[in-house]
Amino acid sequence: MDGIVKVCFVSIRAYPLFDPKCRLNHGGAEVDLYNYAQELVKDKKYIVSFMVADVGQDLIEQYNGIKLIKSFSLKKNIKKIFFGPILLHLALKREDPDIIISEAAGFETGILCLYSRIYRKKFIYRTAHINDCNKMRIKSKWWGFSYAYALHGSDLILTQTTEQKRLIKENHNKFAIVLKNAYNIQNVHETKKEYILWVSRCVYWKRPEIFLKLAREFLKEKFIMIMPKTRTHRSLWNAISAEGKKLDNLELIEKVPFKEINEYFKRAKLYVNTSKYEGFPNTFIQAAMNKTPVLSLSVNPDSFITNHGCGLYSNNEYGNLVQNLQRLLEDHNFYTACSNKSFEYALKHHDLKKIIEELKEVILKLAD
Repeated sequence: MDGIVKVCFVSIRAYPLFDPKCRLNHGGAEVDLYNYAQELVKDKKYIVSFMVADVGQDLIEQYNGIKLIKSFSLKKNIKKIFFGPILLHLALKREDPDIIISEAAGFETGILCLYSRIYRKKFIYRTAHINDCNKMRIKSKWWGFSYAYALHGSDLILTQTTEQKRLIKENHNKFAIVLKNAYNIQNVHETKKEYILWVSRCVYWKRPEIFLKLAREFLKEKFIMIMPKTRTHRSLWNAISAEGKKLDNLELIEKVPFKEINEYFKRAKLYVNTSKYEGFPNTFIQAAMNKTPVLSLSVNPDSFITNHGCGLYSNNEYGNLVQNLQRLLEDHNFYTACSNKSFEYALKHHDLKKIIEELKEVILKLAD
């Protein structure tokens, strides 16, 4: 394929990244594609569009050279089931992209793949979580058949980590290419480190209650928890909120716009992750690029924390988590080393300007 390549990123919940006034929640998968699109559009060889949910916006909008396309509503009703696929199909037909890129499994994933087969386009799926790579999505979700079709029918699978690449091969017998999460990494000016930070959506497997437990054990330290509500876990949010109010050293913030969140990582002493499992959380990169060491209970994708000295990993042992937090707070030389190594790691492995060249290479090979 010669000349201009039309690339359409499909990330249904990504609209608030473009318009912060939108209250729809998003996760790391949306941020990944948003970051790629922001950088790819700078290259005039590509026409970049981004397909999102219908949240009442105009049919077509423009944001910094990216065409934002409205598809279907996320309201849980019979119309979504019957008309969602039709609206998605019509939106794709109007845009007529050469390459479709999607991340985060959903019922729409199979529709994207089917569209690409019918109209002879290229479909790239990028994994967003460890459960995208085993068979959990296929077995536990009503739309699992759609996701299975997308995985096996895609022209290419991209993964966040080498571990995810291995699992895709083991569980789905598909070859994948690692394309790491990426940010614009800039030099960090010395900033006063003020608190211990936790950032994540309010879902059970993120285990926010463990962060509260840490706050109770380190009463002399300030803890900040940024935890957007989710529709399916309101009772958990209410419980955490109620317990958090009992702690004078903890501040719970429901939501921070994406463009403001970096300030919180910049001023954090440490970033704590308590999840049972993850993909490769963008919060790890946001911490590292701000020289904030990572303290993780159970998640260490590709062993990056230990291999690159970006903080401490606790092997799913709460006692280790407490000891590791104590060490990072008390051992100044060790803390400084982790802080510096974190930034070095982010710059070497997650710089958007480098990663986007890898994505361009992938796109051009498929487009030929």
